[in-house]
Amino acid sequence: MLHKKPRSYASSIFSELAEFSLMQKEQLEEENQFKFMQLSIEERKFKAESEREERKIGMLEQELSMNMEKLKEETDVSS
Repeated sequence: MLHKKPRSYASSIFSELAEFSLMQKEQLEEENQFKFMQLSIEERKFKAESEREERKIGMLEQELSMNMEKLKEETDVSS
């Protein structure tokens, strides 16, 4: 009779340990999925910001080119 209690106790501990291990695995999977989603969102934000900055640069280059043409015309007229 004394031997049965420790076995059932050990079995219960093993069962709880297995359940805890499964819960831990599921939590890690959820955390990985969350991190992947976060990374995907950050990547899209970065891409959108990069495209916006490239458009700004393009506009500034056009503005610079127009100002240089205007200055060149003013210099030619003055000469």
